[in-house]
Amino acid sequence: MSLFIKMLREGVFFNLLVLLGILSIPNLSIGQGTFGSISGIVQDSAGKKLEHAAVTVKGSNLSTITDSKGAFIMDNVPAGTTILAILKVGFKPLEKSIEVVGGETIFLTALVLSDDVHELDEVEILIRRQKFAKAESEQVARMPLKNMENPQVYNVVGKELMKEQLVMERTDMYRNIPGAVPNFSAGGSQGLNIRGFSNTNGLRNGMVTSAIFLLNPIILERVEVMRGPSGTLFGSNRNTSFGGVYNYVTKNPYDIQAGELTMTMGSYNLSRVTADINTPLNEKKNVLFRLNTAWQSEGSFQDQGFAKIYTIAPSFIYKVNDKLKFTVDADFTRGNYTNLSTAIGNMTNVKVRNFKDLKLPYNRSLINNSADINNGVNNVQGQMEYKFSDKWKSQTNFLYSEGYYKDFIWTTLSYITDSTLYRQFRNQTPETFGNIQAQQNFIGDFKIGPFRNRVVIGLDYNKNYNSLNRTAMTTYDTININKPVNDYSADKINEISSKKGIQRYHL
Repeated sequence: MSLFIKMLREGVFFNLLVLLGILSIPNLSIGQGTFGSISGIVQDSAGKKLEHAAVTVKGSNLSTITDSKGAFIMDNVPAGTTILAILKVGFKPLEKSIEVVGGETIFLTALVLSDDVHELDEVEILIRRQKFAKAESEQVARMPLKNMENPQVYNVVGKELMKEQLVMERTDMYRNIPGAVPNFSAGGSQGLNIRGFSNTNGLRNGMVTSAIFLLNPIILERVEVMRGPSGTLFGSNRNTSFGGVYNYVTKNPYDIQAGELTMTMGSYNLSRVTADINTPLNEKKNVLFRLNTAWQSEGSFQDQGFAKIYTIAPSFIYKVNDKLKFTVDADFTRGNYTNLSTAIGNMTNVKVRNFKDLKLPYNRSLINNSADINNGVNNVQGQMEYKFSDKWKSQTNFLYSEGYYKDFIWTTLSYITDSTLYRQFRNQTPETFGNIQAQQNFIGDFKIGPFRNRVVIGLDYNKNYNSLNRTAMTTYDTININKPVNDYSADKINEISSKKGIQRYHL
């Protein structure tokens, strides 16, 4: 390296490059008489000029192809005896020995290729498909449409991708959806902001379900997110918005015996066990059963805080005959976890401008695990499909969806100064909310003249209800994080709530 730098400084390297450049120019270093040219016309035995025949000089990198008149020309061929090779698919290869004279052009007229009587071997073209992609969906447009036939704007996250990414909650799978941002509500419900519009409720197999945190990805076949006016296909309800809708498609049974058991462990005492069991219930394999279940528990990076959830989701299919099929599936989920948020009460008295500069250690919690949330969700869904013909079928859907909070204590820490804050809570105990929906669809696929027509005609009934008891946001106490902090318990929160008075709502 030091010798190279020295040569470069003294200009030796530049002069050497110039010298090499001069020597690399053939016409300056070697006389013109040592090279010649070859031209000619390639044809078949019937005299037809052959286009795109490959012409090469063996033992060199000289090559060209014939034009539409079968003609070619090749320059800079070394003088002396040269072997010219000509190849074209469907013809026998031709090799011809030629004496090249320096400074002259050799013209060849007898370059005739004979037909090759052997057929080409079979050519197999393999198309590697994206293993996470599905070619069609019955849910997005409420009828079976292939992706290339569907003008809607939508994304699909399938169970294969969720399995590969070890998805354990909905926010993990939302990251696969461009242009959609997860949102959260106080009770832990998760939704999406799509095209700037908030939607905290999802659909379950195209039907309206309750807005609640407890949806375990173990029950899902895929998630479909539709943007823009596609939501009109799913009715005018609280689960649709101008931004779009998202639909959870659950797993269905299939006609072979299979099972899967997984276990996942991680930091902060994370433990997760899932099971997926599928089996036909008779020899005809027209009665099918599948069970998905999961249990998950985890702690927190702080000295308080936890989350536990378990789910059981059975599903049945009964194929009466080629025309009539019944599907019944359900999921029952229970959860228990703490919920804590932090806010700045008054920026005038809070001097820090970054949470990391607050004096409260990141791993210190100011709540107690007894101030928690206990909730659950029950979904029971049924479908009857009947084929009138190859062109028309009837689809009857029903969904009963109910969620509840047995206990709901939502805590907020509001900073007053850099070291003092309010501990505030909202107590919603108990709360019940749900949805009942019935739907009748007729799906057609028929032709009028040369035009193919596909249509969905349907009726929809939907009833939504909500019954809750709650106290407004209430101050528990004022604390200084540099001094001993009083206990924060559910018993005292319930005592304060009783004195303050509980408001009852029925919607």
